[in-house]
Amino acid sequence: MGLKNVFELTNHWKRCGVYMPPDEFGLLDHRLRNEGILLPQDFIDLYRVSNGTSDWDDSSITFYGVGGLITMGSRFSLPENHSMQSVVIFADYMDESWWYGVNLNQEGYEIVIISSGDKLNIVARSLDEFIQLYLADSDILSNYI
Repeated sequence: MGLKNVFELTNHWKRCGVYMPPDEFGLLDHRLRNEGILLPQDFIDLYRVSNGTSDWDDSSITFYGVGGLITMGSRFSLPENHSMQSVVIFADYMDESWWYGVNLNQEGYEIVIISSGDKLNIVARSLDEFIQLYLADSDILSNYI
């Protein structure tokens, strides 16, 4: 993940008054090892410098802290063998009007908009790309249909 994008992202959050400093109590490592939360390395790197946002920002998006990360399986009570069971939800728009998740796959991962327990729409193929869209307040991040 590009340090420039992380710097821009955390500065944006600070300007909006929603920046949360990183978790210092090992919760990220615990959740990754013991709770079935699977994240790509660039997300892990982001959580090492920030613990999400304290509320929604000027784009009405809330980035969950480490403690708020949840799989689609848990959020939507999906069956164990459901194909979207392990998608990790890391953010939402306007108090869960829709969610953003990380869907790991054989090629790497994609970032998706989740409008319900069974509908995903790909919006980015990397965290860097997602951050660029987010900072530009791109309409792509509201295309959940």
